[in-house]
Amino acid sequence: MFVAPIAVFLTTCLCSIIFAVLAAQPHSFKRKSTVEDFRNNKANILVFEHFASLTRNEHSKLMSDILQKNERIYKNMTWQIYLLGIVANRKFRLLKISYTAFLVGLTLSTLMLLIVIVVYHTIGLTEIISFVQSRVIPFDPLR
Repeated sequence: MFVAPIAVFLTTCLCSIIFAVLAAQPHSFKRKSTVEDFRNNKANILVFEHFASLTRNEHSKLMSDILQKNERIYKNMTWQIYLLGIVANRKFRLLKISYTAFLVGLTLSTLMLLIVIVVYHTIGLTEIISFVQSRVIPFDPLR
């Protein structure tokens, strides 16, 4: 009798957790960049996935080269901001799905549980109220 509300709750919680984990996963690029990619503006020196395959000397040289030209600095910065926006948009979309799944599941399972309680009269209202009152510590303002 309580199987359906529990199953709905567990299923939607699992769905919510899956989408939250997908949102939390870091975005990674598949290809390794070469020095020529940076010189030909096919890779961005500000993106760590791009420059991770470079040696320290290659990175320093490329960074020095880019800092000599303001236009190239701004181009790389705007490119990086755009890529961050794309990744953030995906993450927020997945988080919205996760939150929605959790709220829908919580609401549906609560409503289903209340329906089961009302239909099968497993617990009367007076028993619920007396149980809650026995668990609540009375408020004493003089303490």
